[in-house]
Amino acid sequence: MTAKTFTFWKHTIFYIALRRTFWEAVNRADEYTFNPPHSAHCIDTLRQYVICKADSTPMYLYGDDTAGDEQYRKCQDWNSLRQFATDHSACYMDTPRVADPDTFPFGAHFGHCDDGTDGVVEGERRGNWKHGAVWDGPDA
Repeated sequence: MTAKTFTFWKHTIFYIALRRTFWEAVNRADEYTFNPPHSAHCIDTLRQYVICKADSTPMYLYGDDTAGDEQYRKCQDWNSLRQFATDHSACYMDTPRVADPDTFPFGAHFGHCDDGTDGVVEGERRGNWKHGAVWDGPDA
């Protein structure tokens, strides 16, 4: 099991990726074998994030059951956030599944630093958008 550099926002993006994996499995009619209590935890983490970080940015409406597709937004610098989380990580790792959680030494959870790679690519597009090219902003 690899260590994770987690802050609340990285925790949340992990769950968004997990939800995507789940829906891809559902759409392919694959068996989804993830732990249901952990899935419930993921959904609740996303709920908490939305409530805490409610964004009142107006969204473009195109009709066709869409809102905000490809809308330009001023966001945090993802690379800087990721680097900060990596630089300030506790280098924590969960108890391995093969280990007994009652006897796994507390200190063995730490010292598992990673390079901060999170699989999130800045500017990556997913899916076929209906409304043309993504606008990269006024300075692009």
